[in-house]
Amino acid sequence: MAIHRSAIALLGAAIVAGCSGGGGGGCVIVNPTPDLDFMIFKGIDAADMDGDGLTDLVYSSRLVYGTDPAAKECGGIVPADGSVTVRLQDMSNPGTFLEPMRFPVATGLPNALELADLNGDAFPDVIVTNRFESDRLQVFGNAWQTTGELGSAVAYPTVFEPHRIGVGDVNLDGRIDLVIAGSENVVWHPRQPTGGYDQRNTIGDAFSTLALADFDADGVLEVATSVSDPKDSVLIYDQEPGNPGVFNLLQTVLTNSTSWTMNAGDLNEDGWPDIVAAGIEADNQFDLEDVWYRVLQSSQAPLAFAVRLPRLKASNNLTAAPIVADLNGDQREDVVFGGGEITVFLQTATPGEFGQPTVYRLPPGQLFTKRGIDGLAVADLNGDVLPDIATSNGEVFALFQNPGSPGTFGDPVLVSTFEP
Repeated sequence: MAIHRSAIALLGAAIVAGCSGGGGGGCVIVNPTPDLDFMIFKGIDAADMDGDGLTDLVYSSRLVYGTDPAAKECGGIVPADGSVTVRLQDMSNPGTFLEPMRFPVATGLPNALELADLNGDAFPDVIVTNRFESDRLQVFGNAWQTTGELGSAVAYPTVFEPHRIGVGDVNLDGRIDLVIAGSENVVWHPRQPTGGYDQRNTIGDAFSTLALADFDADGVLEVATSVSDPKDSVLIYDQEPGNPGVFNLLQTVLTNSTSWTMNAGDLNEDGWPDIVAAGIEADNQFDLEDVWYRVLQSSQAPLAFAVRLPRLKASNNLTAAPIVADLNGDQREDVVFGGGEITVFLQTATPGEFGQPTVYRLPPGQLFTKRGIDGLAVADLNGDVLPDIATSNGEVFALFQNPGSPGTFGDPVLVSTFEP
């Protein structure tokens, strides 16, 4: 059953902190209060969840309990409840969203989130990972056509510290599989005939990021990821011809930058998917700065990649996977980054070149909620057929595209914040 706004304070309302001894009287019960407790919003995605033709927002969140002064001897802040929140767009007022509907996760606290129709019923399902708290991925089946809400979460063991999520039919069996990148490996979970994802197969080394695409147009998916040791590199894993689901390391692309996050798209209009990767590198003064770089595929030699220089300075504190999408309607792929702020790079008329970035800063958050942007989504959020931006950074905001000014966006509009 969905957990609505009025019930948020009941999520784990009685948390008994682990006692550290002393003080006489022992541990006390910690209850959520607006003054001490806060919500952290993490992954975010957008899709039509209920089949009404409007784009809705779905995001993962954590309700974190602070400590009453009397509970400090019991161990400080107590992590509490995680949930997936669905915000349906209001048909009577496009660009606004109905009251939040929250669905508890089965285990751990959710982090990354993706939406995809996993069972072919035309309704998006929800996939979340539980980084740090548990090595789990969880799947919420979409039951909107029958019950008007999500089903209960089903949890599956996955890679250590799971983070990024990829979705696609990896082994060409007609079922949608999941690819998960953790802090050490990337794995894929084939969808079983029963609908579960309990099996996992290791693809290779990884460092918390991936891009899943059919890079060479041969009908099967390749996996791009990155590693930081011994060399900062982008790795390309290809499936064995005639043996779907068996991956081999095809190419290692040295970058000299630590890549924290990546995505795929055609960055130079040659019809072949490329990789956009973002991370950090040292400048001439050996100061670290955030950069992004184009790892371009050769149209003459598919699956051969090279870093395009120069690297481009990006936003600070890059924490969200970049989004590759045509933002201004010129049929060229643009790039959106999340970090300390939102940064938009529009591709110019010269293929593979990007103009100066436009930075959109979010307003200061409420107590404890301001943090780096953890999630980004690009979709039409108000029915004007123009792509907008949704983001989570401890709060959830929407940036609507300015009509008549392609590729530019208005001031951030607050969608969700802490709600006791």
